[in-house]
Amino acid sequence: MSDTVTLFNLSQVPAFIKSLTERGFPLRVRVMKARRSLDQNALFHMWCEEAAQFFVAMGKTHFASGAPMNKENVKANLKATFLGTEPREYIDLTTGEVRIQEEVRHTADLDKGEMCAFLTCIDRWAQEYGIPLTHPADSEYAQYMREQGEVA
Repeated sequence: MSDTVTLFNLSQVPAFIKSLTERGFPLRVRVMKARRSLDQNALFHMWCEEAAQFFVAMGKTHFASGAPMNKENVKANLKATFLGTEPREYIDLTTGEVRIQEEVRHTADLDKGEMCAFLTCIDRWAQEYGIPLTHPADSEYAQYMREQGEVA
């Protein structure tokens, strides 16, 4: 059985080392990048709302599937389009059967760079289809785009 331990700052290291001596080895360490920020997530949600409002204003009130054109459904479809899916393992708690099911990736699992790339995909898609999106000058995304020499 493996345990996952996440450390958020250096003050947690001594307790972690103590727990290592109790558990023993082997040990696998993974250094992760900073997760996507709340600022990036807020921008994504704002863009989903703006895209939904754009389509509704153009008379498209439902997706081809019949689902209503709203922020949540735009969000789900943008993630499916630009993030894709990944396998998730589930266990039927009554039968013990293990199932693998494809699920749309979650933005909470993205690091800042991945989230920025995702936002760039959405931004380009919106430009291609004439969907106006707000680009707050003080957003992390705008700052990143300026650093890359692109206009956000």
